[in-house]
Amino acid sequence: MCTHCNGFFSRAHFWRHKQKCQADSADDPLAIPVELMKPLSDNTHTNVPVEFRDNVLRKFSNDEAGRMCLTDKSIVIVGRRLYDKMKRKQDKLSEVAKSVRMDMRRLATLFITFKQVVGNNCEHEDASSMLVRSNFQALEDAINIRCTEHEQEGDEGLKAGLKISYYYLIKKFAKIVKVTHLQSGEDHKAAEVDKFTDVLALNHNILFGDALYKINKRRQTKLRRPENLPQEEDCQKLRDYTLKRMSELTADEYRVWSSTDYCELRDLVLSRLTLFNARRGGEPARLTMAEWQEAVADSWLDSTAVADSSDVDKELFKEFKITYQTGKGNNHLVPILFPSDTISAMEKLTDSTVRNFAGIHHNNLYTFPNSKHSMDHVSGWHSVHRVSTDANIKCPELLNPTKMRHLVSTLYAARDVPEQDRRLFYLHMGHSEKVNTAIYQAPLSHQEVTKVGFHLQQIDQSKQAWLIFLKL
Repeated sequence: MCTHCNGFFSRAHFWRHKQKCQADSADDPLAIPVELMKPLSDNTHTNVPVEFRDNVLRKFSNDEAGRMCLTDKSIVIVGRRLYDKMKRKQDKLSEVAKSVRMDMRRLATLFITFKQVVGNNCEHEDASSMLVRSNFQALEDAINIRCTEHEQEGDEGLKAGLKISYYYLIKKFAKIVKVTHLQSGEDHKAAEVDKFTDVLALNHNILFGDALYKINKRRQTKLRRPENLPQEEDCQKLRDYTLKRMSELTADEYRVWSSTDYCELRDLVLSRLTLFNARRGGEPARLTMAEWQEAVADSWLDSTAVADSSDVDKELFKEFKITYQTGKGNNHLVPILFPSDTISAMEKLTDSTVRNFAGIHHNNLYTFPNSKHSMDHVSGWHSVHRVSTDANIKCPELLNPTKMRHLVSTLYAARDVPEQDRRLFYLHMGHSEKVNTAIYQAPLSHQEVTKVGFHLQQIDQSKQAWLIFLKL
């Protein structure tokens, strides 16, 4: 159903109607699935908030899991609670909605498999039946089925990341269902959920131990091997291509900007900032217009301190603009440095006239927006991949934000820099020294061979060393 004219249209062709329907109106029509017209009501759940409906429910696919997300009482309640909890992150609304939809779909697909395992042996009115301790064996079987790739054999077919995510999702699911029962005065049902969580905790190592082992092993070996890091020639080629295309697109002052040109420039700048700053893919992508204006106005710099800086530092202040945005989690900010080669392109991307020609919604607050009057921001990973493909990189799959963070962490660790500079680097990356060493940084194998190996060889070949040891 169209929220503007209340007409009913095919899901596949609603985009065509939307273009016609919004022609004479400032409001943007939204597509509301017919399933949402059905009442979702019982003693504890009577209304679906409009915001939750528009940002989460209306975007589910019309498949079995999607329909269950719209109709299953427990899954809808869980989605509402998760959305209400996380929607306070105003600069991450798009990511919050996607995270909630992902969790709801995972619960739905798990419940579908759970029902197949249980069959007709017990009642399963909604997904909360998975939280009955007598059904724990069926839940365990369902998790193993969902997290196994049947075309492969052995441990390599295990979807370790998905299995771990199921553990934390079930814990959140149980907590929300318990609170719902307590608010309804159903203390006996809340006590049953408590007993289920005890069973889950006792079986944690048995059910999820294989996934934890595989993730830790992969993190320490496969993800940190130098062969899996971006190649130097690919990084240089991508940099040269990005700067060249940005210069070409911004050179013509009288260019009439189309949506295609704007989206290409947007992806080029976002790719440049993401890789240059070694940021996570979702961080520069959600940069807001207000944060960019702070960088333009040098709001984060002390003018007195800049004036008293050395000549070398003053040149660096001229080369960069800086702003801060929220990073991963809730309690810290991370910096975004804008090299001078991106300033002209950023001015084009934030110009209201250019955005209007490109079909950007006038209320979109993001510096890197989606087109076609969307209110969301673009995906950083997809922007980097698009630019890497256009630049004809040999291995574009290796040149992504995550692997670039691994590469930058490794290269910085190999440099001879003061300890204070290292601490500043960890603050820029948004993680601790321990995380940088254990997760992002590839093992410093060259230093291991040339420094440690040299001394071990000397000890091994020295008879004098053994004599001193025996005397001790």
